[in-house]
Amino acid sequence: MKAERPRIDGDIPYSDDGFYLYEDPSEMSGDDTETTDELTVLAFALADEWYAVDVTSVVEVLDLQPVTKLPNLPEYVVGVANVRGSITSVIDLLRMMNIGATSMGVESRILVVEGEGVTTGLLVDDVGAVTSITVDSIQPSLSTIPETEAAYSRGQVEFADGTVVTLLDMNQVMRSSRMRFDNE
Repeated sequence: MKAERPRIDGDIPYSDDGFYLYEDPSEMSGDDTETTDELTVLAFALADEWYAVDVTSVVEVLDLQPVTKLPNLPEYVVGVANVRGSITSVIDLLRMMNIGATSMGVESRILVVEGEGVTTGLLVDDVGAVTSITVDSIQPSLSTIPETEAAYSRGQVEFADGTVVTLLDMNQVMRSSRMRFDNE
């Protein structure tokens, strides 16, 4: 079952429960000293599946833009794009995990993320809701999930509408040897 895509208010994606994706993650809570067991996540589609990442790893969501293919890069590197004056790699996460390929369509976006001090763009089929989940609601990765996908996953979580998403750990994605192109 596909999660309903959120409506857009200006250029800020939001979910029906009113959680907005802020430019500065500290703006999301009114009190910086309060600890919480909640996690705010951004859902996105890759092929027929929904994934989510912690919004603190999201730099921005861009409309699909020109991507320049460079020679001698792995097939999962779509190319590079100019993101506000910085040349940024654009990765096809499905290809990187060896579970398919992302198609470029009308709803496709580039999700600019950061982890392990590295910023990169992820080609995604669609961007869904920004919502809060409790840390306790994260279930361990299913044994039926491909090993390459499970290696980048914090587990699965069920959204309020019943959609089950795979919660990705951007630090794990960025630590991957597949993200290192210098043949160390």
